[in-house]
Parts: sequence; structure tokens; C-alpha cells
Amino acid sequence: MRPHGRRAAVNAGNPEAFAQCDRCGFWYNRSGLQWQYQWGGTHIYSLGMLVCDICYDTPFEQLRTIILPPDPPPVINARPPNFTYEETGPVQAVLAASVPAGSNVLALQPASVPGLQDASAFTIGSYVWVQLITGTFTQAQVTGTDIVNNTLTLGVPLPVTAPSNGTVTVSSTQVGES
Repeated sequence: MRPHGRRAAVNAGNPEAFAQCDRCGFWYNRSGLQWQYQWGGTHIYSLGMLVCDICYDTPFEQLRTIILPPDPPPVINARPPNFTYEETGPVQAVLAASVPAGSNVLALQPASVPGLQDASAFTIGSYVWVQLITGTFTQAQVTGTDIVNNTLTLGVPLPVTAPSNGTVTVSSTQVGES
């Protein structure tokens, strides 16, 4: 008689076939082995392997194809807000050099960095916020722009020095206006 190990049971009253596990190679009763399945796309398919309970792998869900539900119905005559201002942001420039207190001419960096503008983006009569060396901002009206030298002229002199790389940003309203 062929040795079958202790995992296969022999019963003379109810004989049963032996089979070998396709993974570990141990002998079992054929009824104790099961087919190994795996996900493939949207279906589970058999790998054609008979394996024991120890070697059986639960089908791996990550190999399953995700079926997305249909898109919701569209909204008829939708009215989304216009986000152009928020997406582009305000007109903003950066100072090329420190501006001493009492001066009203601001030299700007070239607009080579995305999101930054040069003097041509500012309009005469608009108000700007200028970052000061104290970490605060002052508001002033633009009275002139020089596109050749890339400078802005303000209507009032700066109360405190403005640092190099400080920002100049267009203000939507003048402080004190409502």
C-alpha cells in the first residue's frame, strides 16, 4: 500500500479517493480539497488547482474590476458662479529693491514669475497695498506708471521702509470707503 500520510483518512466501510494538493503536495482525501479561484475582470474564474484548506487563498478583491455607477442626471439650465477673479487672483507684483521711508517710487521685479505682473498691469487711479518692513501694509493711490523702468509712482510717500521682495497688490476699494 502506498504511504498517504496522516492527512488522508482510510475507511474500509466507506472508501474514498486520495488526491494530492497542487500547492503543498501533501495527500488528502479528494473530498477535502477545493478548487482555487481568482478574480479576473468582473468574474471569478478557476485556476484549475485543487488545494487543501491550509493552501486555499480567498480570491483577491484588488484584481476585481470596479464597476462605477452611471453619472447623475445633468442639471438643466445650471447657473454656476463666475470664478474668474478667484482663479486668476488680484494683480500683484514684487518689489525689486528696498524702498526707503519717504519715497513714493516703487521699482518692480520683471513679470517672469507666474502670477506676478509688471507696471503695465497697474492702472493710474487704482489703490494698492504695499508691504512694509514692519510686516504691515499701507494703502496708496497709483499716480503714475513707467513701463520702461517698470516702476509705480504713488500719491503719498511711504511711512516706513518697504523691503526688497515685498508685495504690491491691487486693492478693491480705498480704506474708509464702503
